Amino acid sequence: MSVAAVDTQILAWAIMSEIDTTPQQARLAARLFQTLEHNDHGIVIPSMVVGELLATIPAERHTEILGRLQPAWQIADYNLQAAALFAKLRRDWRTQNRLKDIRAFHPKIARKELVADVMIIASALSHGADRIYSADATFCRMADGFITAEDLSSELGS
Repeated sequence: MSVAAVDTQILAWAIMSEIDTTPQQARLAARLFQTLEHNDHGIVIPSMVVGELLATIPAERHTEILGRLQPAWQIADYNLQAAALFAKLRRDWRTQNRLKDIRAFHPKIARKELVADVMIIASALSHGADRIYSADATFCRMADGFITAEDLSSELGS
């Protein structure tokens, strides 16, 4: 069985359509999850993605938002296997070069954000994901060569 993971923005579009999400984004996320489920793909949500999402909303809404996570979705903990894989990816020459290149062209992107992206990728991989969906071209660039990453923001123009 194929397993897909999603990044923070895609999860937000799927479960928080009333907050800073256009109808087009909500439809795109809904269609992605429906397609994955229809085709019997497993769905992995890295716990760091859930944390990033919750960090953007008031604490009094956390229980409500967590209740929107579907039982069929596997919440992928950042465990020892993910930590070991993160260390390997973080030391990889491709990651090193991408961190330098991205920071050179986009100095407003914090290095911590990019490192968190690598942690999300490691978590997804360690839980069997063979692809990850995002709406962040920088995230997809960090994932290149480690996991198939699809940038759904490109579909918003169609």
